[in-house]
Amino acid sequence: DSPLTNLLHGGAYFFKSFVPIIGEEDDEQFAEEYFLKSFNRSKKILDSSPNDGISYYIFYLTTVLLSKNYIENNELLDAAEIAQEYVDFAENHNLLSSAYPWPLAVDIGSVFRKSYQFDNNIKIKKIALNNSFKLKSPDDKIAALYHHVAHGYLLLGEYDSAKANYLKVLDFDDDDSYSNKIKLKLAKIKVYEKKYDEAILDLNMIFNTFDSNQDTMWVLHSLKELLIPLKELDKKDDIEININKMNLYINNYTLDTEKSMIIYWDMFKALQHINNDESDQYKNIAIKNMDKYLENFKHTKDKNNIKSNHKTVQEILQYQNTVIN
Repeated sequence: DSPLTNLLHGGAYFFKSFVPIIGEEDDEQFAEEYFLKSFNRSKKILDSSPNDGISYYIFYLTTVLLSKNYIENNELLDAAEIAQEYVDFAENHNLLSSAYPWPLAVDIGSVFRKSYQFDNNIKIKKIALNNSFKLKSPDDKIAALYHHVAHGYLLLGEYDSAKANYLKVLDFDDDDSYSNKIKLKLAKIKVYEKKYDEAILDLNMIFNTFDSNQDTMWVLHSLKELLIPLKELDKKDDIEININKMNLYINNYTLDTEKSMIIYWDMFKALQHINNDESDQYKNIAIKNMDKYLENFKHTKDKNNIKSNHKTVQEILQYQNTVIN
């Protein structure tokens, strides 16, 4: 009943759950139970023998498997709790500074991002970036880690740091498709900085590039980001033209409930007091998608976490409270 034995049992059920012919309904639950046993038992060994390499790697691997499973099931805070246990141990034994950068950023750091623990997210991503320089990682990997760090700062609202790190991405990877996505983020920062005229010029140029490449999701991103500066500069005709374009792309693309909520809510805000009938339609679609999105979270603590930290959900709930009161 060792950590390794439980890990192997969990792995067998995990892979079995993906095979239609032999997979059974309870496989995923059994996999989680064995992974938890492996996680707890490897951690118990490490508490008394912190230099046990095999137990450490089993502890890390079960951290990744459990947190990914929790994230997929929208149990965000459980995922973050598991990831935090690993980080606490690794930090206490000076292991983070020697961890492989990409798995650290993606497997651990991103758990904190998805659970809205942005301080922990940026902390892990910065350690991963430093480690990538120590290991002389390829430029494309360093660029990707700068991207992670930049996005972490953007989520924290630290725009100067976000901008500096996005520019570093371009120093290490100037691939056109990648650089256009970075330029979109830089234009988004200009919106936050209230440099509306500059942002509109940049976003129109970026839109044209994505449009010519038929990259629908990024076309929608660029059109969505245009709504705020157009609204702030009271360009009513341009707002309506922009939203008509968005509708054309939305009709040919399948959006999940979260993206639908965000896009339709931004369309509602842009058209409010310009075309109230149309804006009300978008508002109702956004609220309907928010309700569906929140239904994905079975635990009250996760629902409350989303309500407290998701920007669009917060705005919709505040709007609803204002209307009621």
